[in-house]
Amino acid sequence: MIGIVLGNRYEILEEIGKGGMAHVYKAKCNLLNRPVAVKVLRQDLEEDSEFLKRFNTEAQSAASLVHPNIVSIFDFGYDQGYHYIVMELIEGITLKQYIQENAPFSVKDALSVAYQICDALSAAHEKNIVHRDIKPHNIMITPDHRVKVTDFGIARVSSGSTMTADTNILGSVHYISPEQARGGHVDGKTDLYSLGIVLYEMLTGRIPFESDSPVAIAMKHIQETPVSPREYNPEISQSVENLILKSLSKNITDRYQNASDMKRDIMRLVENPDAEVGVKSPSGDVDTDDTMIISKTEILKAEEKMGQRSQQKPTVKKETSSSGENKKILISAILTAFIIVGSVSMFAAYVLFPEAAIFNIFQSEQVLVPGFVNMSLDEAKELAETENVEIEVKEEVEDSSVAEGIILEQSPNARKKVKPGTVVYVTVNVGAEKILIDDFKSSKFDVAEVVLQDLGFFVDVTYENSEDIPENYVIRQNPPAGQKAAKGSTVTLVVSKGPEETEVVVPRFVGKTYEQAKKDIENASLALGEVSYEESVIDKGLVIRQSVTGGETVNKGTSIDLVVSLGNNDKSEVGNHGSSHNNMVEKTLVSKINSDKEEVIVKVLEDGNKIYEGLFNPKAGSDFSLKVSGTGQKNYEVYVDGELVNTYTISFAE
Repeated sequence: MIGIVLGNRYEILEEIGKGGMAHVYKAKCNLLNRPVAVKVLRQDLEEDSEFLKRFNTEAQSAASLVHPNIVSIFDFGYDQGYHYIVMELIEGITLKQYIQENAPFSVKDALSVAYQICDALSAAHEKNIVHRDIKPHNIMITPDHRVKVTDFGIARVSSGSTMTADTNILGSVHYISPEQARGGHVDGKTDLYSLGIVLYEMLTGRIPFESDSPVAIAMKHIQETPVSPREYNPEISQSVENLILKSLSKNITDRYQNASDMKRDIMRLVENPDAEVGVKSPSGDVDTDDTMIISKTEILKAEEKMGQRSQQKPTVKKETSSSGENKKILISAILTAFIIVGSVSMFAAYVLFPEAAIFNIFQSEQVLVPGFVNMSLDEAKELAETENVEIEVKEEVEDSSVAEGIILEQSPNARKKVKPGTVVYVTVNVGAEKILIDDFKSSKFDVAEVVLQDLGFFVDVTYENSEDIPENYVIRQNPPAGQKAAKGSTVTLVVSKGPEETEVVVPRFVGKTYEQAKKDIENASLALGEVSYEESVIDKGLVIRQSVTGGETVNKGTSIDLVVSLGNNDKSEVGNHGSSHNNMVEKTLVSKINSDKEEVIVKVLEDGNKIYEGLFNPKAGSDFSLKVSGTGQKNYEVYVDGELVNTYTISFAE
């Protein structure tokens, strides 16, 4: 591959990594004169049409993600017999290497890494993109300790070292979720389970489940409870362990329900490692038998009843004249007392501990009902046969949120004792109603969208340039025409933006010196816009913010404004590159935040760049305020738990 130019643009320079799915190369983009990373698919996978179809679909989705903790995808295509993806080149090492060199991490460092991963997942899940293969190998650590998550959207077609259900690869076995291992429904909570394992590994230096075979490890994810991480690392607080165990719950309803909730708890633990963070049992087992507590009064009543029964037996007439008879009576009374006390004790023990081995001799053979919920019907029948019970479908329901064929409920419940051969009645999901998809190619987008929505589908749209299809007309669709899809599922329409304009990808200038940023702007065929200066804890002369976020695509010649650091308390003039710091004006941004929650995550963007993120309590007062400064005019966006709630334009003209 060395020396090959892909797409008449990307010149392969050297191999920097390889895995089960692809080889990764350092390359030079000859158009923009910058280094990039190019991932080239293995040749033996080129013949798998289903693989390639998924690869292209998911690569398009991943390319839509722009986030500071996600490796940006710039381009993808096919050339000279190779399918490839072009992405941001990251200088650094994988989190797996970092763990091997530094584990166990301090609690603060581990939470910092976990927070950045969770922030990336939150951004992806908001666009309905599930990673499916979160593991330290897919996370990069830069020299300045920034986290970069890679392989978004294509993880489910990774390599043979991953577990499979039907023909789909679902996640590396040591980090796989229980629902992936059994081929069940996968959503954002699946990524949070894998993140919990990564956090476990960072803090203990080991993974929770190990065995000699991938299948055995997968079964441990489904059935076994992980060893308490505090046993391996006593420095972990109970609250931090609670967060880990909550994310590792076998039952997805016991986990964090979204990445924003997990981010909030991580942030609370960063501020206070002993903050209260709740957790349910990670085993996923449902105990349907209430614990029986026998009071002293109940035991005394039982003794009294036993005593009354013994008094109803024929008594021996006293012979006061015979000492031998008196001894017989005494011995009889003692034996009777022993029998009464022993019977009551056995009765109480049976009530408290009915499963004790000693009582099995009084019972006929019984078996424990397995847990069938979240299994497929075929899996449940196979397990039922081995556990000596029978399966019978009691009800079928339509539920588009759960995979078709999955068991939703069962009766009797799991862990109930029943006779061998007992019938367990289950409720099975038959999926939502399926509708035949029409052909919308070359149809006007707004017409196709209305038709699909009227049929009960959600519509997801992506745009791309086309020389043949007019602007705002459909180029292609997924699922394709003639295929049936479940009502309530998503139909993706790829819509034309018209002929391709000359566009370039904006580099990231933040953290670079002003001179280097100026040079990079010129090399990227962009224009240097307004340059302003302000005090900052960032080293003097480094770029703090840029008007267009790195990774975005813009037309050639677009102006990029820069904000450069004056350092801390530096009041000196700034030379010929802009106005002096004395021209900076400080104002207060005030935003009303209404929420029933006691804590929300507030994020503020200034001209597209994040300048603040932290916790806020709306119940203590709905006015959120933040000091901002600058010159000219700036635009601000306020997000609450990842949702845009307010926008402002502030003029700093004095």
